[in-house]
Amino acid sequence: MCPRWAQRLVLWLTLVASLPALATLSATVDRTLISDADLLVLNVRLENSTSSVGPAFDVLEKDFEIISNSGPQRTSRTSIVNGRRNSEVYIQWQFTLRAKRLGNLVVPALVAGNERSAPITVNVTRQTADMQRRTSQYVFFDTDVDVNEAYVQGQVLYTIKLFYIETISGDFPAAPVLPDAVVETLEGEKRYDSIINNRRYYVLEKRYGIYPQKSGKLVIPRETFAGTRGRSSIFATGDRVMAISNPITLNIKPKPASYPDANWLPAKALTLTEAWGQTPPTFKVGEPINRTLTLKVEGVAASLLTPLDNVEIDGAKTYVDPPTLNEVATNTGIMATQVYTIGIVPTRPGSMTLPAIRMPWWNTNTNKLEIAEIAATTINVAPNAAATVASPSLAPTRQSPVAGSLNTPLPTNPSPWTNLTTALAALFALLWLITLALWWRAHQRPPSPAIAPNNDSTIPMAQDAKALFRQLTQACQSNDALAARHALFLWGKKQHPQINSNHELALALDHAALTEEIAELERSIYAADTQQGWQGAALLAALKERIAQKQSPGGKTMLLSEMNPL
Repeated sequence: MCPRWAQRLVLWLTLVASLPALATLSATVDRTLISDADLLVLNVRLENSTSSVGPAFDVLEKDFEIISNSGPQRTSRTSIVNGRRNSEVYIQWQFTLRAKRLGNLVVPALVAGNERSAPITVNVTRQTADMQRRTSQYVFFDTDVDVNEAYVQGQVLYTIKLFYIETISGDFPAAPVLPDAVVETLEGEKRYDSIINNRRYYVLEKRYGIYPQKSGKLVIPRETFAGTRGRSSIFATGDRVMAISNPITLNIKPKPASYPDANWLPAKALTLTEAWGQTPPTFKVGEPINRTLTLKVEGVAASLLTPLDNVEIDGAKTYVDPPTLNEVATNTGIMATQVYTIGIVPTRPGSMTLPAIRMPWWNTNTNKLEIAEIAATTINVAPNAAATVASPSLAPTRQSPVAGSLNTPLPTNPSPWTNLTTALAALFALLWLITLALWWRAHQRPPSPAIAPNNDSTIPMAQDAKALFRQLTQACQSNDALAARHALFLWGKKQHPQINSNHELALALDHAALTEEIAELERSIYAADTQQGWQGAALLAALKERIAQKQSPGGKTMLLSEMNPL
């Protein structure tokens, strides 16, 4: 029989074993003595924590630069020893750090909930000349900029070259992170060979465009490469090698006070050109014509280009599409292109002036102000009978082909034949007035502009696209031009919410036959000769043909379900 104290000990050990493991937070480093060229590996482990919130690691940045990090990686393990079940749960992070200065630096205590790790002191010494020489034999950096000073938003070309021998492996550094600049990758990895001091090196090169957003000093930080020399195996790893570049400091100048425009644009070169949808362009009242303005800028990222001012023209309505932006990388940096399409609809015949378009910019090559300009042009707008609405009059005409001229004196003693003629004339005049009144009532809808109005709050946009297309089909089949135009705009707005007119819908659908039919629909509504009438079959056929096409203009597959209302 066991003594009483032994029974109590067994009971106490059983209770302790049944309690959950205590949470712990630990931090370890691979070395505590490093040079200023070495990288420090920090491992952080949080065990048996019920919280998923890890430590705040920004405290590391006081003395160290975080080169890379991985985690959190969660691991759960269960083991049975002597019949006892043990569970272990931990979360781990790993950081690669570079010391910011020499001396005794501290990896500070990290805190996660109620847990706290112990601080770690790391002694950082200067790399010796012999260490630098031996390291540079295997891998080294060459970094360069094309200018040491630039204007705000101006372009700085930054080139990174990593020279290495064949047995070096590792990851090329990522693009620099600059808080006060936009960084654009100009080209991907470029590889070639080079001979230096009679030794062959492989070269990995990358180029970036840097566009500062703030004047003053801009520091491009050091580039760091950490890799291994030699081939690794399951029995051994290669020797660690490292390369670190020198930081580069740039002087960023503000916009000159003499610059005349709020839209600051520093560039190496700039051109502004125009083109027309017709060659040569012809202008008629009520007929739209497209004007394309193309801005090409060298040395500026497309994201930094400001929109052109809306060009208003006296005697015409203008509709500006959102600009198309594009950029390509060249040997001299980024070439950005901004294209505007402006729809112009003359509203009256005669002389019309297209105002000059002026764009100031700062030439960074000559350090001078320049003006890109499209000169003002005076054009002649031809009248268009199809764009004029004939307003009928309710007043009887002053001359009737049946009753004769009012200037002809009536006979004093009319004959019976004359009385009969007069009665017939009065009857025909009455019938004519009734016909005219019925025609006027049928056309009492308010006249619509050649382009559908913008943002009409009365448009029932909640209608289903299929129902709208059925309304359009019915209007086309009954040759009702006004109803067809209204239904076409509503259906088009459902498919392309950005449009504000049937003209813009034609541009969005980009179909030659459909564009012509939409223009014909607009002209028919304003036609002076209403006897001929509008036929809707061609418009409906062109629209169905565009819907049935398998490819959009940009090459993207267009599913029928996206546009087909049938």
